[in-house]
Parts: sequence; C-alpha cells; structure tokens
Amino acid sequence: MKEKQLACIVLGMAIFACFFGIMKMQTKLQDARKRADSAKTTSENTNRQRVVSSANFADLQRKSEAEIAYYELWKPEFGQFPTGERVTDFVLKHMKEKKVDPFSQGMNPVAYKDKHGIISKLQRVNLTCVGDYDTVFNWLGDLEVKIATSRVTSCEVTKAQGEADIRMVLTIDVPVMNEDESEATS
Repeated sequence: MKEKQLACIVLGMAIFACFFGIMKMQTKLQDARKRADSAKTTSENTNRQRVVSSANFADLQRKSEAEIAYYELWKPEFGQFPTGERVTDFVLKHMKEKKVDPFSQGMNPVAYKDKHGIISKLQRVNLTCVGDYDTVFNWLGDLEVKIATSRVTSCEVTKAQGEADIRMVLTIDVPVMNEDESEATS
C-alpha cells in the first residue's frame, strides 16, 4: 500500500507542479500582453505626435517662406566678413582707394546679441575723416553699398579747420559671422 500512496503523492506533486507551472506561464503571458498593449499605445501616441509635429513643421515652413528667402538673399552679405580683421582691412583699403585719409581710427570687436540669435559679434569702426564734402560723403555712401550689412551708429559732421571742408566723426558697426556660425544657422 505504501507504493500506491507514494505513487499518489508523486502524481499529486506532479499535478501540482504542472498546475503551478501553468499558473506561472499564464501570469507571464498576461504581463507580456500588458506590456504589448502598453507598447502599442505608446507607439500609437508617438505616431500621432509625429504626424502633428510634421504638420506643424510643414505649416511653419510655409509661413516662414518669406523669411527664409530673405535670409538666403542676405546670407552671402553676412558671410562676406567672417572676422573683424577682414572688416578692418576692407575699410582701410576702401579709404585708400577713395583717397580719404583717416584723421584717427579705432576698430574693435564688440559682443552683440540680436533677437534671433544669428549675429554674435560686431566689428565697431570708429573713424574721424577730414576732407572735402564730396569725397568724404561719396566714400561713406560707397562703403554702405559695399558693406550692405553695416549700420552707421553715429555720424557727426562739422566744419573742419584749414583747407578741408568738413570733419566727420563716424561709428560704423559691421556684423561678423564666422563660417562655422553661418553653417550652424543654415
């Protein structure tokens, strides 16, 4: 009888082990289904966000076409002077070509922050020119044409001493955009 009892106990334990294994597998299956449902929901939400973001981006591009075209038009002008030294050299060379002699000069870089974050530096050019009216004003006009991005921040014209007609004290700011900065904004 002991063998039958032992066989029943072993059979009961085997049935219990099978039942326990089935319960464990069913729990793992339910967990896997929950994770799959959660992943599916996350995927659907992410896909919806992608579609909305894509539509927003396309809308922003459409609304910004004029600004982008304007920026592309002016980009070569800003890239013309990647360093403050290039601005200094250009201004001095241009003065020499137009036969305008600087009475005094000072050129120094200035940190600058525009509202769009594109321009980070300016080259400030401080000049005092003495000469005849036509020569000095034609030089300034021509300089503004050649450096289209420049801004005259101050200009004081007074009568000069001696043979010269005028004395012009001038401050010009020229944006300096390094080549790596211009690439980052494109």
